[in-house]
Amino acid sequence: KKKDIKDASEPSSITLKKEVKSEETGGVSRSEIAALNLLITSLNTVFGDIFGYPVTDEEAPGYSNIIKQPMDLSTMKKKLNNKKYESIKEFEADIELMVGNAMKYNEDGSEVFKTAQKLLVKAKTELLRAFPGYLHESPKKISSSTPSSSSFEIPSPFTSSKRDSSHISLSQDDEPAKKRTKLSE
Repeated sequence: KKKDIKDASEPSSITLKKEVKSEETGGVSRSEIAALNLLITSLNTVFGDIFGYPVTDEEAPGYSNIIKQPMDLSTMKKKLNNKKYESIKEFEADIELMVGNAMKYNEDGSEVFKTAQKLLVKAKTELLRAFPGYLHESPKKISSSTPSSSSFEIPSPFTSSKRDSSHISLSQDDEPAKKRTKLSE
């Protein structure tokens, strides 16, 4: 029994262990689900005023005519807890979809547009920190409701684009815009 106690205190028992993925967990392990839930909570704390819940046409006129595949953090949390994600990359694709939607609906340079860029930087940074090997995951079947990264392009600090992303910062003092708006054209 002393050996068991000693083994439990070794650093290897504290670190996240690679779990076998199964049909039962939707392809993402329980420890990955827990880590992704923490990420969603973190993103919701900083960006929830804008990205925490589905956008309505009342708050963003014409949104449903422009955005055909909406995404928000509460929908992602439901998908995660219902084991709908097959991989970390599929989760990342929903982050990119959410950000891409905000960038498509809102004008370049608007507060919502800039906040979307900040969310993308924070999310990708945290994904890489929590899952250093996820970029090397083998491709898995991705449901038709979530675009794959290869077929869905959005302007971001991580893709080649004419947009200048040097103004993006992740300072704790940065506060997202309190209200979703579309600037007049």
